[in-house]
Amino acid sequence: MRLATDRSARRVAPLFAVAALVLAGTPAVHADETPSAHDVRDARAGVATKSGDVTDIRARIAAATARVDALAVDAAQAAEAYNGAQYALEEASATARSAQKAAQTAARDAEAQRLVVERLTVAGVTARAPYHRIRSFFSGGGPSSLLGQMSSYNAVGDASRAALATYESKRAVAVTLKREADAALARREKLAAAATKAKHDTEKAVAGAAAARAGLQRDRDQLIRELANADGISVKLASRRQKALEQLAQQAQEAANRPQTGAPSLPPTDSPAPSPAPAPPTLDPDADPPKQAKGVEAAVRFALTQVGEPYVWAGAGPDVWDCSGLTMRAWQAAGKGLPHFSGAQYAVSAPIAVPEARRGDLLFWSRGGPDSIHHVALYLGDGWMVEAPRPGKNVQVVSVYSWTAPDLAARVR
Repeated sequence: MRLATDRSARRVAPLFAVAALVLAGTPAVHADETPSAHDVRDARAGVATKSGDVTDIRARIAAATARVDALAVDAAQAAEAYNGAQYALEEASATARSAQKAAQTAARDAEAQRLVVERLTVAGVTARAPYHRIRSFFSGGGPSSLLGQMSSYNAVGDASRAALATYESKRAVAVTLKREADAALARREKLAAAATKAKHDTEKAVAGAAAARAGLQRDRDQLIRELANADGISVKLASRRQKALEQLAQQAQEAANRPQTGAPSLPPTDSPAPSPAPAPPTLDPDADPPKQAKGVEAAVRFALTQVGEPYVWAGAGPDVWDCSGLTMRAWQAAGKGLPHFSGAQYAVSAPIAVPEARRGDLLFWSRGGPDSIHHVALYLGDGWMVEAPRPGKNVQVVSVYSWTAPDLAARVR
């Protein structure tokens, strides 16, 4: 009974505090006097003011959190754009190396053919001598000797013309390939500059997101204290209540993100939704690992093993990750090679409709198509996925609809 009384006292205490604040600036009212209508209006106004203060503070917390989240998403997208620029640079570098090698080979072939032409030209000059030595017509060999030398000259001339034609062809090929190699090198230099800029942009975006996150933490602590004061409760309780409200808001957001009945969704609409919703997949740290996980399960197990490790832009392990770095290494554990760029991962995989996605498939987020992909996650089934989300977050298992619904999916070949 005493415990119940204490709890009631704690619940009522804030009301007394509010009343004290409201009445502090009003004329004293004797215990045997009934409060006037003016006193009641003032008390109600005070309560309304406190309620408005609480609502305003919570709105400020929500707005600040949304701004920081948006900056973190922008930073992650900038990081994935850097991955794309780096991937394009690597491809251009490989193309330039191949083009240079082909041009050098063609140049060597043309030079070798030029030497052939040169030797035949020298031989032709020597063979031309009978035309300038008419006396040989009257020499011991006579006309038959001269005709033989003329035949040799003609043969050399034919060979020279054929060799010259071959040289001209090889030289034309060498010139064309040199032009292509120069263009490939120029494109590589352009993409190298783009990659450098993308790196700078990412560093700036990540630093800005980190600064905003640190500022939010300071502002949030102050706002929670203001919230506790306005509510007449402890800072600890105010913080706990705020966290619970934010969790409820997140659940509401997930429900809003989920496609309406009849629209494509995960799991497929022809599968009845489980009730209650399945728990997120986890790995039992005490369970004996399988001797050799293969295929999809190897990829899934690898990704789940990284849960809790931090997001770091351009990270591809062993203990820091970005979104495409995680999916790349996960499928590498399954024996499949993927590029370290979400757009390229979609390009080298088999596109599927989002509702057709099954365990191990890749889910993608874009701004309207494959050319604008900026995030990837590994689907776990039952509406769950594992992802390396953005700066300030760790690798996590979350609902597919915790952010916005994916608009593309693909199956690793």
